[in-house]
Amino acid sequence: MRQDEDDDCGGRSRQEAARQRAAEERRARLEAAIAERAKLQEQKQQQSANKKKEFRASTTDPQARVMKMADGGYRPGYNVQFATAAGSRVIVGVDVTNVGGDSGQMEPMVQRLEQQFQRLPEEYLADGGFSSRDDTTSLEQRGVKVYAPLKKEQKLLEQGKDPYARQRHDSDEYYAYRQRMKTAEAKEIYKERASTAEFPNAGCRNRGLYQFRVRGLKKVRTIAVWQALTHNFLMILCHGWLPTVCSS
Repeated sequence: MRQDEDDDCGGRSRQEAARQRAAEERRARLEAAIAERAKLQEQKQQQSANKKKEFRASTTDPQARVMKMADGGYRPGYNVQFATAAGSRVIVGVDVTNVGGDSGQMEPMVQRLEQQFQRLPEEYLADGGFSSRDDTTSLEQRGVKVYAPLKKEQKLLEQGKDPYARQRHDSDEYYAYRQRMKTAEAKEIYKERASTAEFPNAGCRNRGLYQFRVRGLKKVRTIAVWQALTHNFLMILCHGWLPTVCSS
């Protein structure tokens, strides 16, 4: 009877401690969400004349941002970036941001590759969302040939306009990129992007990565790196790159 009473008391104490921890964790998340909301408000006020707009931050994960998803809906999420080597399909670069768009993400990834491998890629194939004027100009100036669809290319063609003509704000490098993407050779090279870039993304889906079950950029980036390591290990097995074990 004494043992049962002790167990009951201990159980109640543990439940009380668990409730206290949960309350403290929720309070910490709320405080972080308030701080993130203040940052967003300040950033948007600097970028927009509409200073009366109210901004929100997630109380579940303050560092997440509301993004448009593949199904057309909007939910808090993260933007995972993989850089993949053509041919081998090995992931050579990983990054995670809480920025919903891809514009401005190309140059940081190339800088990361340069730091890791002490060299720049000769060519960089990217989705059309990455090919901002600033990033494309910077990479072209450094000797990296960018292959990516021109923004509004199809729309301009349908309107009878020339998307490859020099525009008012084009740098020399960006104009050279426009002219390159006009050629049949560039279009043929760009066909490699789909199978190269989408293959590891499909692998993540096949391994069940539809939702991150952790909070914060640091932890989400850890999951993304684990996924990249798993993908690369499978590529090693696929290509037979493991060393042969000799026996005598």
